[in-house]
Amino acid sequence: MVEIDLTRLGRSGLGEDVTGEIWLDLDGEPFPDAHWDDFIVTLLGWWTNDIRALVADDAAVVTLEFMEGPYGLMLEVTAPNTWRATPTSRASREPLPGSRLIEVAELVDSVVRAADAVLVACRLPGWESREISDLERRLRELRAELRPM
Repeated sequence: MVEIDLTRLGRSGLGEDVTGEIWLDLDGEPFPDAHWDDFIVTLLGWWTNDIRALVADDAAVVTLEFMEGPYGLMLEVTAPNTWRATPTSRASREPLPGSRLIEVAELVDSVVRAADAVLVACRLPGWESREISDLERRLRELRAELRPM
C-alpha cells in the first residue's frame, strides 16, 4: 500500500523538513503518482495519527492527505477489519474514481514499515527535527493502540 523510495531522501529549507518519494499502491495503481515527491516525515506523522484514530474508534472517517497537490485517500470504517479507501482531490471536491475495500492490517503494517524505514534513514546521518520527533511519538502511540488487538 504505502510505497517509499529512500534514495531521494533529503532535507529542505533550514533542515527541519525531510522530503522523499512516497505514494500509495492501490491494487497496482500508483496514487497520486509513482515516486511522488513530498514531505515524507510530515505525511507519515499525519497518517500514523489518522490511522491510530480509526483503530482506536476515535474517528469513523479520516483522509490521508498529501501536502504537495490536492490529493488524499479517504478511509472509512466499514467493518472491524475492513475500511473503504477512496482517492480524493481537494481541487474537485468530489471523490476520484477507484474506491475499494482494503484490509486494515495490510494498510497499518504498510504505514508502520514505511515510518520505521524513514526514521532509520533519518537517524543514520543524525538528522533531528520536530517533525522527526513527532513521527517517532505518533508511531509509538499507534503501536500502543495496536497491542490490545
